[in-house]
Amino acid sequence: TALKMALPRLARDMEPETRHTVLVTTTGLYGGAAVSNLLIAAGAANPVGLVVGVLSGLWFAQREHEVLVAEAAGPVVVAEVQP
Repeated sequence: TALKMALPRLARDMEPETRHTVLVTTTGLYGGAAVSNLLIAAGAANPVGLVVGVLSGLWFAQREHEVLVAEAAGPVVVAEVQP
């Protein structure tokens, strides 16, 4: 739990490629485990909870990747005002 809480702070000072890998991997692992645990606690069969947990972990990792790529690209201009 302490590592889970400290990891984003530790990743802030890492090289960009390493930071990206650490954040995407941990987001996928923790997100997938959380979904799996919730489904199993709610009464889902263990294989169902595990499969949905793995799939949701992949989704969480992909979403984090997209957020980090957008963050690295810099600010986006939504609209320009013409004088």
